[in-house]
Amino acid sequence: MNLKAERQQLADIISGTYKVYAHIPERVSPPAIAISTGSPYVVPGTLYGDSVKVKWEATILAGKATNEVSTDQLDNMIFDVVMNLMLNGYAFEVSEHKVYQSNNADYLAVDVGITKEIRLGE
Repeated sequence: MNLKAERQQLADIISGTYKVYAHIPERVSPPAIAISTGSPYVVPGTLYGDSVKVKWEATILAGKATNEVSTDQLDNMIFDVVMNLMLNGYAFEVSEHKVYQSNNADYLAVDVGITKEIRLGE
């Protein structure tokens, strides 16, 4: 198990047409998605001793626009991410909309909690 490789694989899966950071960037340029650790980050899996469950949080940020346009963009981004997660066997939950501050600007955003069970030794 390599957590960095798993996080990068997740970034590749959800990227679609959006910039995805497999880390918290120093500067973000929305529309974009940033992946960080979830809480708890790693716990025992259902196959005790043979697997772990890893949780990430993907923050989806809409670009600067009117509230209506940002909301539409964010909904489209959520749909794309959720579809890619479902097609690849990830469990997920999407939070309510929030305001994310970065680069001295406010962006409409949501957090997506993402969980994957990883077999040890693979």
